Amino acid sequence: MSPSCGDNFCYRTYYFSESLIITLKETSNLVCDGTTGMCTWEASHVLAEWCCKEAHRFQDKNVLELGAGLGLLGLAVVQSCKPSSYTFTDLHPSVLNTLTENVQINLNKVPHDKQSAPNKDIWVDEITMKYNNTDAQIRRLDWESDSFDDQLDVILAADVVYDTEVIRQLVKTLMGTLSKQPGIAVYIASTVRNPDTYSYFKELLASKRVVTQSETHHHHQASPSQPQLSVNILHLTL
Repeated sequence: MSPSCGDNFCYRTYYFSESLIITLKETSNLVCDGTTGMCTWEASHVLAEWCCKEAHRFQDKNVLELGAGLGLLGLAVVQSCKPSSYTFTDLHPSVLNTLTENVQINLNKVPHDKQSAPNKDIWVDEITMKYNNTDAQIRRLDWESDSFDDQLDVILAADVVYDTEVIRQLVKTLMGTLSKQPGIAVYIASTVRNPDTYSYFKELLASKRVVTQSETHHHHQASPSQPQLSVNILHLTL
């Protein structure tokens, strides 16, 4: 049985620049409520920094994030890159409810002590809100059974390449969307913890004739006491 998050939440602040400061409700537990999505992983930070530097790729675009987790990547893109729309998606109800709280804290500027506590076991419907000229949405998306049919320009994902079954579902979702809209640009950031798992992901993409436009290598160190990690960003198209 995986541990419950209980009262192990804190509010952590991420400083990207003087104008981009993001506060997230999260836990230090790697697994809680049966999911790894209740803490912020390294690749989302790296991809968020990269997107902010490459903001022109996302300005006035319709962006979908797969496995949005607690929202660090999406909140950075919405606030810095001026997309036309941004859709955060995840599956686990605890993650979706905590993601909703984080989006409200940062986009609607609702203080965390003024929010009503959601039911962590229930996700009722999608959430929509407006931030400047960006339409922001939060949706439940099951890679195994759901499809995403809205008009898209870009797909983003971070730290979703860690298990072969999850990878198969991810590639299935990517192919379902790319086959309908082959001009979509896909950017996926992965912390390379297991080279064999990462190679399996790339080989599966190649077998589906997904083209790797570029692969960039980055390093991330959360603090001086923690090891430096290698993060790769793949730019994919069909």
